[in-house]
Amino acid sequence: MVLILKLKNLIENDNVAQQLIEHYAFEKVEFGFLRSSSNVIYWVKADGKVYFLRYTTEDERNIESIQGEIAYILYLREQGIQANQPVMTKEGNYVIQENGFLGVLFACVDGEPLEELDITPKVAREWGSQLGKLHKLSSTKRLEKKGVACQRADFKEAFAWIHTILTNAKEQELQEIATQLEQSFQTIEKTESNYGLCHYDLELDNVFWDEEKEEMSIIDFDDSMYHFYAIDLVQIFMNIEEDIPEDRQSLVKEEVMKGYMEDMPAPTEQELNLAKQFVILLGYCKLAYCLAYPPELSPDWMKPLVDKLQNAKKMKYQILTGKALADAGSHF
Repeated sequence: MVLILKLKNLIENDNVAQQLIEHYAFEKVEFGFLRSSSNVIYWVKADGKVYFLRYTTEDERNIESIQGEIAYILYLREQGIQANQPVMTKEGNYVIQENGFLGVLFACVDGEPLEELDITPKVAREWGSQLGKLHKLSSTKRLEKKGVACQRADFKEAFAWIHTILTNAKEQELQEIATQLEQSFQTIEKTESNYGLCHYDLELDNVFWDEEKEEMSIIDFDDSMYHFYAIDLVQIFMNIEEDIPEDRQSLVKEEVMKGYMEDMPAPTEQELNLAKQFVILLGYCKLAYCLAYPPELSPDWMKPLVDKLQNAKKMKYQILTGKALADAGSHF
């Protein structure tokens, strides 16, 4: 289970992008590097439409997991959730497997990302409403009943991966926190209303609002995992605290919860508290993993990124332990 690429794999590769794009029945194509984190992302303009190509390496993902993600997206779309539409190749596949890379192409959704909007109470409520509808459709029992084969990691696998990352002697306290956190989650009874397949990446740039259609779309299900639904709400609240003026945060959170509770009950305080620790801990481990694999030759743009990731790692360590991390760069 890997939720972020190794630092050396964050570098764009136009040749790889070109090879993957050739699997689609396009006549006229332009493309360019957009960004990289959990995957490398390229924008693609083809035959008058906009798409996004996403690729990763086979040593960091497996095709079954991506196929499970696609199956989940197609199921959600059938149920009326505006999730980003995957595009089929000329060969009739959604996932391309070629030369050690795994690629998927998605159609662009309508609207603007929430990070570029002034989030009104109306938009905030719809944000929560869409998440509530998504969770209602995503319990393990419901997915099994609908015959949706979503091979995704669960929180136990996430903790197993966390323990493989926290091997540094300086991280003993985090190892203990991880063990206690996992044990605490295991004491909570799983129900259809508190546990299922979660999005787990509801950043403001993954949620789009179309004002004209009054329609919300959700993209980037690559990090989806089976967990307690509280982790998605916690991520939304953390985004609100980071990106929305302090004097409006309470109102936006309140509207999100009102929308969510149209279809789903609110998580318990215990679930929310544990979920927040989990999100921060997993975030720390993702950064540690990424930073442990630098490229042999770093492009000029990478140094500011590394500094940013190092600082984020230090901050997460301090939040979890209450202590400063003396050297966030040394890990393995």
